[in-house]
Amino acid sequence: MNLLIQLHRNAAYSTILQRQLDDLQAIAKDKTLPNMIHIVEHEPVITMGRSFDAKHLLYSEEYLRSQGIDLCQASRGGDITYHGTGQWTVYPILRMGTDCVQRDLHQYMRQLESVVIEYLYMHHVKAFRIFDKTGVFVNHHDKPHKIAAIGIAVRKWISFHGFAINIQNSLTPQRCYMTPCGISPDEAGVTSLAECAGNVYDMVTEARKILESFFIVFGLK
Repeated sequence: MNLLIQLHRNAAYSTILQRQLDDLQAIAKDKTLPNMIHIVEHEPVITMGRSFDAKHLLYSEEYLRSQGIDLCQASRGGDITYHGTGQWTVYPILRMGTDCVQRDLHQYMRQLESVVIEYLYMHHVKAFRIFDKTGVFVNHHDKPHKIAAIGIAVRKWISFHGFAINIQNSLTPQRCYMTPCGISPDEAGVTSLAECAGNVYDMVTEARKILESFFIVFGLK
């Protein structure tokens, strides 16, 4: 699998969504183009997927915008998710139906979860899945906490959207302004790598580690 990797800092969600759609269309038309991965540190935004339930947004759009948080509809699966500074969101634009990526959406989501689990293992943080809850969790204060959210979409058997890992972003939006992914605080909290490990991270270095984990899970050189 040939990959073109692009890193984006302080990027608007709408800009990156259009970039994904443009790349998807180009890849579908030209079989010689490489697959893509966009690794993005977004401007603060709450996105609402195809399964969005309005009760999971706890404050008005007007109030959230006053706090510097944009709101956007998303064509991905899943409910409500936050993206912002200190978090990497990874958007693989991949042709499905290869040895690396089968035409199986559930298997593909498990692969993305495995990327996050492998990445956290590099930091000696043990992560796991919870049955019937998409994403990756860790034990924090003796309770499951979500550390990565996943929401994908596929057109013409080409994937887009992807996963977001909380590295050292503010957790206030996810804890106070919304019910992230529709999972109540009684079921699982929300945390970050920095909160679990107590470190400050260089975001570019962490992007490289996430890519290394992606290559391991997908069997790439």
